[in-house]
Amino acid sequence: MEELNRKTGKLLDTMQTQNLLLKKYRDREEELRQFMKEQNWDEMNLLLERLDLLSNEINTLDIRRDFIFNELLDDAGIEGKRDFYQLVVRLPINYREELAAEFRKMKIIITQIEGISWAIDVYIRSVGDTVNQVLNEFYPHRKGNLYSKTGVSVPVESNPVVFNREL
Repeated sequence: MEELNRKTGKLLDTMQTQNLLLKKYRDREEELRQFMKEQNWDEMNLLLERLDLLSNEINTLDIRRDFIFNELLDDAGIEGKRDFYQLVVRLPINYREELAAEFRKMKIIITQIEGISWAIDVYIRSVGDTVNQVLNEFYPHRKGNLYSKTGVSVPVESNPVVFNREL
């Protein structure tokens, strides 16, 4: 029983630490989104480096949490579908509520991170599409590939100017 309490306490501590780091990651990703909107590239680059380090820390904790979780599942004799709540009901009563709360927090934070990441992705795609449309209007001859008589792709060597004599 003492070993079960120790492992359960380690799982709870790991989840609490991981949630703190996930919140920090969420907040930094929101800053990243702001820097992108403001086109503050220097701060954005610094923040990306910090996000990379933070994601490595989160990954390390995730591996540790998964290891402890699997140990507890094995100790509880749970086979087949290895669900978090299946395990929680078999752990000491004094940990159940806190573990369930931390698990819910983790799911909420991850959903928030996914939302921010999605917003960044949409912004990048829309800016990229806009730039491509503008470039296609300025250089319409570069829309497709040019091919030689033998079917080999040929690069465009000059930027011809097209005059509209109808105006």
